[in-house]
Amino acid sequence: MFEHLFQPIKIGKFELKNRLFCAPTQTFVNNNDGTPTDMTFELYESRCSGGWGLVPGEATYFRDDGKPYWNFLGCAHDGHVPGLSRIADIMHKHGLPACMQFVHAGRTAQKVVTGLTPVAPSAPLPDGGVVDYPPDGSNKPRAMTTMEVEQLIDDYVAAVMRLKKAGYDMFLWHGAHGFIFNQFQAHYTNHRTDKYGDPTTFTVEVIRKTREAVGPDFALGMRMNGSDFFPGGITIEQSVKMAPVFEKSGLDWIDVSAGARERIFMAIQPLYFPRGVITDLAAAIKKVVNIPVVTAGRINDPRLAEDIIARGKADIVSLCRGVIADPEFAIKTREGRTDEIRRCMGCDLCMGFTMLLSEATKCAENYDAGRPGSQTEIKAAAAPKKVMVAGGGVGGMELARIACLRGHHVTLYEKESKLGGSVASMASRIPHLNTRDLINSVLWLTNEMKRLKIKVVTGTEVTPEMVEKEKPDVVVLATGAVPALPKLPGIDGSNVIVLDDYLKSQLKTGQKVAVLGGGNGWETAISLRREGKEVTLIEESAEVGNAPYLTRQRKPALALFSRESQLAILTDTRVTEINKHGVVAVDKQGNGRLIEADTVLIALSRMPYNPLKQALEGKVKEVYSIGDCVEPKHTMHAIHGASELARKI
Repeated sequence: MFEHLFQPIKIGKFELKNRLFCAPTQTFVNNNDGTPTDMTFELYESRCSGGWGLVPGEATYFRDDGKPYWNFLGCAHDGHVPGLSRIADIMHKHGLPACMQFVHAGRTAQKVVTGLTPVAPSAPLPDGGVVDYPPDGSNKPRAMTTMEVEQLIDDYVAAVMRLKKAGYDMFLWHGAHGFIFNQFQAHYTNHRTDKYGDPTTFTVEVIRKTREAVGPDFALGMRMNGSDFFPGGITIEQSVKMAPVFEKSGLDWIDVSAGARERIFMAIQPLYFPRGVITDLAAAIKKVVNIPVVTAGRINDPRLAEDIIARGKADIVSLCRGVIADPEFAIKTREGRTDEIRRCMGCDLCMGFTMLLSEATKCAENYDAGRPGSQTEIKAAAAPKKVMVAGGGVGGMELARIACLRGHHVTLYEKESKLGGSVASMASRIPHLNTRDLINSVLWLTNEMKRLKIKVVTGTEVTPEMVEKEKPDVVVLATGAVPALPKLPGIDGSNVIVLDDYLKSQLKTGQKVAVLGGGNGWETAISLRREGKEVTLIEESAEVGNAPYLTRQRKPALALFSRESQLAILTDTRVTEINKHGVVAVDKQGNGRLIEADTVLIALSRMPYNPLKQALEGKVKEVYSIGDCVEPKHTMHAIHGASELARKI
C-alpha cells in the first residue's frame, strides 16, 4: 500500500530503510549547560524505536552566542561529547545512522539566554524587522567583522569534527528558519560589502571546509529554505540557483523548509494552511540537484506522504509535529494500521507555548509527549470500578480510554447524536478558514472507543435520576462550556446570533456583520470576510487574539489574513447597545458611534456548564469535573486533565 515510502534510499554511503524521517525536533529537556538528561535519552529511545528511516538529532548549539532558547543540547566543547555519544549509541542500537543537527541563531539568538549580544551578517536590521525584542531594543544584534565570520566557519568545522569524534555518521546544518545561513543568503539581512555579501559564499565555505575535514564517508546535509515568504527574504527562484552550488560544494542531501522570524507561521505552519503546503518548494529544488531532497510541512497522513514520493515531489518525507502526536506513525503505516495513527491537528499548542518557555515539548492530543515514562505508565487499577462519564467531547473520551485500559468498567454518555463536543461541532467547522484538521483528535478517540469496545450511549443526557439508577462508583463530568452573553440592550434581537449556533448550524448572516469578541471571534470574522461579507470585528481590550488556543504561530497568520482580506478591526472599543441598525460602540476616548450591521455575532467569553456537579454532591462517592466545565481553555487542557485524572481513579 505504501510501496514508495518503504523503499530504501542512500544518503552518501548509508542506505536507509525507508523514506519517512523523524524531523530534528527540539526536546527542551536538556540541562541548560547543553548536556543531556535522562529524559533526553528516554525521548531519543522513543523516537529511534519508531520505525523511521532516520532520526536526526535536535538543533544543537556549538557556540554560546548562537543559542536561541534555554535547555538546548550542546556540542560546544569536549565536555559535551560523552552525552552526544550516548545518543549516537541509541541511534545505532536501532539500526540507524547517527545524525545530529547544528544551529546558530545569529540575529535571533536571545541575550537573555546567552548573556551575549547576538551577532549577524549585518546590523542594524532593516526598518520593519521584528526580532529586535524585548521592545527596549536590548537584543539588537551587531554585525560580524570579516575575521569573525571566518572564525564562525572554523567553529562550525571544529564542532562537526567533535561530533564525528562522538561516533556520528551524518550531520545536518540548520540553514533555514531565519538562522545564520539564512541570514547570509537573504538580502533582507545581508548588506555586507566584503566577500560574504554574496548570498552563497558563507554557506559554500562552511560546506567545503567541513568536507575537507571529515572526509568522503561522513554524510553532510543542509536544511535550507525554499522561500522566506516575505519581501527581501529568500525566494524559490533564488533557492533553485543556490541548491546546485551547495551540492557541488559537498552536500549529500538537502532538507527543504520555509519561513523566518518574520513569517514564523511558514516555518511551523498552523492548521489554516493546506497539508503539504511547502512540498512544491522541495519539488522545485529536486529538479535541479542530484542528491536526495527532503520535504516537510503539515504532512500528517501517510497517504499524503506516499503521494509526495510517488509523484516525485521529494525523495523523503520528514515529520515533526506528527512524531510528537504519534511516535509510532512509521510503524503503524508500515503495518497497515493507519486508523490507529493519532494524526497531528496542526493546533500548534506544542510549539506555540512550550517553545516560548523552553519547556519539554507537549502535544495537545498525546499526554505522553514530553513526559517521563514514570508519569505516563498506565497501571492496572487495584480494584476495577464502575465509571460513568457525562460528556463525549475529547476530554470525556480520553478519560474513558485511559480508565478502560486500566481495567475500569466505563460507560460514556453524550447528549448529542455524535461524539466530539465543541471540537467537532464548532472549532473544526469554520466555513472559510481551514480548521478541519482539529477533527483529527475526535476521529482518533472515536476509533479508540470502538477498538477498546467501550460502551458509548449517544443522544442521552445524564441526569441525577440516571446516576441514582446506575449506581456508579465514579462519575466524571465533562459537560463543556456555553457562551457568556453580555447584558446589553437589544441582545435578544432577531438580528443577533451566537457563535456556537452559527458554527453548529452553519447559519447564514446578512451582508454587514458586526462580530463582538476579538478572541473567540477573530477566526470567524476572517471567514466571513472571505465569504464577501462586510465585517467589523470589535474588541474591548487593546488587541485581538486573546483566546487561549491562539498560539504564536496562529496569531501572526491571522493578522496576515486580516490584512489580506481588509478586515475592519476596532480595539479598545466597547459595545453599549444593539439595535435593528447594528451596534453602538464607544472608543476609549468615550466617543460613541453606530456601526451598521444586518447581523450581530456574539463571540465573547465562555463559561463552564456543569449543572450536575451540585446535584450529585453527597450522592456519589467520587465525582470529578474535567475540561471546559472546569475552565474553558483548549484541547490540551481538556485531554491532559482527563488523562491525569484517569490514571488516578
